[in-house]
Amino acid sequence: MGLSVVYTIVKEHGGVIEVDSVPGKGTTFNVWLPAIDAPVAKKDDLPSEDSSFHGTRVLFVDDEESLVGVVHGGLAKLGCQTTSVNFPLEALSLFKENPESFDVVITDYSMPKMNGIELATSIKSIRPEIPVILCTGFKELAPKTTMDDIGISDLLQKPISRKKLSQAIRKALDEKNS
Repeated sequence: MGLSVVYTIVKEHGGVIEVDSVPGKGTTFNVWLPAIDAPVAKKDDLPSEDSSFHGTRVLFVDDEESLVGVVHGGLAKLGCQTTSVNFPLEALSLFKENPESFDVVITDYSMPKMNGIELATSIKSIRPEIPVILCTGFKELAPKTTMDDIGISDLLQKPISRKKLSQAIRKALDEKNS
């Protein structure tokens, strides 16, 4: 995960990150989180495959390779057929080649060469009705009016749980079909 995402997670949980860096030797990060006495989520509490997602074709775009693998796996567990890419320009090229081959696009906001808002704008200029879900590790983003003008279906804060992902996809598809 990117450091900004880790920092956000730790801070939101009341934790602290200590950094010890010695030139020529390396850097050590210590993450301290407060202990809590709470029940651990059981496997039954996680969303399982949603049979209504079978056949749902998702284009997922994020420049963090490790996150792409995790989200790709989560989407597969939801029953989605997912095309995952690390570069927004590659995603746009894939979309242009066959815009009808995707039912929903999920993209990171902060990426090199083209951010998620720019990618969504380009995709929607080709196919205005396609739902686009934006993800971010940052709290500060483009103004809500900009996202509304473009037609962003939902905004997800990283880290993205499978449950939130499932809810966002369901909401986006329901809005598209209504």
